[in-house]
Amino acid sequence: MSRPAGGRAPVTVGVVGTGWRSDFFLRIATALSDRVRLVGLATRSPEKGAVVEAAWSIPTVGDVETLIDRFRPDFVVCSVPWAVTPGIIESVTGHGLPVLAETPPAPDHAGLVRLWQDLPDPGLVQVAEQYPYLPIMQAYRVMIDAGLLGSVTSAQISWTQQYHAVALLRALLGDPPGPVVVNAEAYESPVTESLGRDGWPDQERTSTVRQVVAMINFAGRLGVYDFTDDQWFHPLLARRINVRGSHGEIVDHRLTRLFDPRTPLTETLARRQTGLDGDLEGFDLDTLSLGGRVWYRNPYQGKRFSDEDIAIATLLTRMAEWIREDGPPPYPLARASQDHAIALAINESAATGRRIEVTAARGGEPVEQRQQVLDQLRPEWRVPDQQTVIDRSEEQIDRRLHVKIIADLPAGHSAAQDVGCDVPPRPVPVFAEVRGQLRIGHRAGGDRPDRGSRRPFLGEQLDQGPHLLGQRLPGRQPRLVFDTGPGPFQQPV
Repeated sequence: MSRPAGGRAPVTVGVVGTGWRSDFFLRIATALSDRVRLVGLATRSPEKGAVVEAAWSIPTVGDVETLIDRFRPDFVVCSVPWAVTPGIIESVTGHGLPVLAETPPAPDHAGLVRLWQDLPDPGLVQVAEQYPYLPIMQAYRVMIDAGLLGSVTSAQISWTQQYHAVALLRALLGDPPGPVVVNAEAYESPVTESLGRDGWPDQERTSTVRQVVAMINFAGRLGVYDFTDDQWFHPLLARRINVRGSHGEIVDHRLTRLFDPRTPLTETLARRQTGLDGDLEGFDLDTLSLGGRVWYRNPYQGKRFSDEDIAIATLLTRMAEWIREDGPPPYPLARASQDHAIALAINESAATGRRIEVTAARGGEPVEQRQQVLDQLRPEWRVPDQQTVIDRSEEQIDRRLHVKIIADLPAGHSAAQDVGCDVPPRPVPVFAEVRGQLRIGHRAGGDRPDRGSRRPFLGEQLDQGPHLLGQRLPGRQPRLVFDTGPGPFQQPV
C-alpha cells in the first residue's frame, strides 16, 4: 500500500453512484493514491458496475449498506441524482461515517430542512462544492486576505449558476453573517448554439437562452449574480468576475490599486503553464503570480490536472485532512444548505418579481446571549469550574456547525462522568435532551458502536428547554455542547 510523505496510510474512500460526476471522483482519487484510496463503489446497475470494475480495477456492490459493511471506508462520496442524495446521506451518517455529497444536498428548501432534522449528526456531512477551490479563486482569496483590496464591498460573478455561484460570491465577500435579501430578474435572448456536454453541433442553429441577473444583499455587501443558459461551455458567453474593495478592484485577471493618492497601478495575474512549446516539465499549471509574488502554487504537479480537476482534488485532500482532524471541514452541510437556500430564492425572485429574504443561519447570536442560556441550565448537571464559553467557529466546534454553545470541561472530567452515561470507545456522539428532566442515551449495536440504530436516543420529550450533547474525541479534551436552536437556516419569507 502506498503511503504519503507523512508515513500514514491513505484515507479509504467508497463511492456511491455512476453518474457523470462519479467519473471525476474515480479518476482523480486514483491519481491521488498516496492521499486517498478507493476501496469500492455501490451501484444498482450490474452493467455499470462491470464497466467501473474494468476501468478502475475496484470492486462494486449493489447498495450502500453492503459497501459500508464490506469495505469499511473512512468516508463515502455520494454522487447520485438530487432526489436520491438525502437518502444516501442518511444511510451513510447512520453508520457514523462522514460523507462527501454532490451538490445540492437536497432538491428544494423543504428537503434541506427535512434532511437536517432527520440526520443523527449533520456535522458528518460535507458537500462537494469545488468552485471555491479553483486555483484562480484560491489566488483571489489569498490576495483579499492579504489586504490588496482593503475592505471588500462587492463581488460580481458571471461564471456558473445556482448554489455554485452563491458559494463563490460568499467566498469572495468573506462569508458575511446576517440575513440575505435577493432581487432577481430573467431575460430571454437568441444565441447561436455551441459546445455542450455532448460536443459541438453539426450545423449552425439558433436557440433562445434565459439569463438570470440577481442583486444579493449580504448584510450590506453586494453580490451580483449573472448566468445565462449553457454559459459553462459557450465561447460567446464569456466568464467574468469583479471584486471591489475600499482600496482596490479585481476585474478578471487584472488588479488595480492606488500606489499613492495620484497613481493607480494595474497588474495582471500571470499564469505559468508548463509543457508549452519546448518545455518538457509536463502539461501542468505551475503558479499564479502578480506583483512579484506567487499567490497560488499547484500542489498536484505531475498529475496533469485541469483547473477543475485541481479543485476536486483539493476537495478530496481537504476531506481526508478533516477526517484525520488535520484541517477544517471543506464545505459543511450548514453552509451548503444556506447557499442552496439563497439560490432557490434567486429562482423564486426571478419567477415572481418579488423581493425574497433568506434569514441567517441560527447560531450567530452574541456570546453574552448564549451565556444567559447557559446560566439557566439546571445546577445539578452543570460542570464545576466551567471555562469560558467559546464563540462559534468551524475549527472549534468539531464538525457541528449547528451547535450554539460550547463549554470546555476541566481536566480530569469526561462527558461520561459528568452526565452519567457510558461513552463508546469510538468518537460516537452521545445525545441527551433536557426538558424538565435529564435523559441520556447513545446508539448501541454489535461490535461497532457506530453501526447501531439510525437515530440516537433522545430521551423523554417534554415541552421546552435546550439540548445537551456530550462528545468525546480521541486525544482531545471532552466537551459539553449546548444546542439551543434548530437547523442552519430558516424558511425564506
